[in-house]
Amino acid sequence: MARHDRESIRRTEVRLSRPVTQRRSAEQTTVRTRVPTEQRRTRRRRVDSLYSPERPPPLEAPSGVAEVMGWELAARLWRDHLPEQLLGVDCAACGSSWPCDAWELANGILTDCHHGANPEE
Repeated sequence: MARHDRESIRRTEVRLSRPVTQRRSAEQTTVRTRVPTEQRRTRRRRVDSLYSPERPPPLEAPSGVAEVMGWELAARLWRDHLPEQLLGVDCAACGSSWPCDAWELANGILTDCHHGANPEE
């Protein structure tokens, strides 16, 4: 048995050998702070994007895009930083409030590249 396995077993035995009154309950270890109403996230912020999670940007730059490498990097970043599937309020990659800074940066680059390739839009 590895040394770290024996140590974790020993710690568990010590923790379980304490009387129930000495164990910390969930209420004792939980710290609750009041969040001001204006800082609470009740719904997702509206985002302007040419793409959606159902119709993401292509990984390869469309014809007419001058910054091919920029497009490809931004498209991958855009896809990586979509909202998580359960509630959709946090970024699945970085855990920040969605839309996170990385997604907004990627979305801005894609929009600029798209409008640069198609100036009439």
